[in-house]
Amino acid sequence: MSGGRPRRRSAEARPGPAAGRPAAGQAASGGTASGAPAAPGGVPVVAESRIRAALWTTIPAALATELGALATIGFGALPGIAAGLAGVILLHLGLRRLAPSPALVRGSLLVGGPPLRYGLLLVAVWYEWVVRGSGPSPALAAGLVLVVVVPMIGSLLAAPRSGGGRP
Repeated sequence: MSGGRPRRRSAEARPGPAAGRPAAGQAASGGTASGAPAAPGGVPVVAESRIRAALWTTIPAALATELGALATIGFGALPGIAAGLAGVILLHLGLRRLAPSPALVRGSLLVGGPPLRYGLLLVAVWYEWVVRGSGPSPALAAGLVLVVVVPMIGSLLAAPRSGGGRP
């Protein structure tokens, strides 16, 4: 082909793992520097159960935010804030003991996902401000607490703890 784009070089001609050098983060033995097994392409393999467990730790904050938004719509700003704050702690304590199935994790992520969560928050702020007529201060305070503070508490609760001197 003349006059077209220049041809790309093949994978065999490129320097890197295919040329015999280990990729960044990959030990010469074929695993990663951390000792995790590596796939043939040099990419570390992560078990699905570890991914599920990591996703499961994000569920309490998402569901508590939605709970707080629904409580704000139903009962007002202050009960909504209290429901969100109490909900994140109670859900974290309750859900961390469960060993969720893949279907439960997917369903929880669907229900607690950002589109529904932030949509409910916008409706809760609007409802408190306009329909209840309580004004911008309580409505925006409830929205900010539910969108910033509740997820922050959820992240702090889900953070791995130090092992007390274990390596």
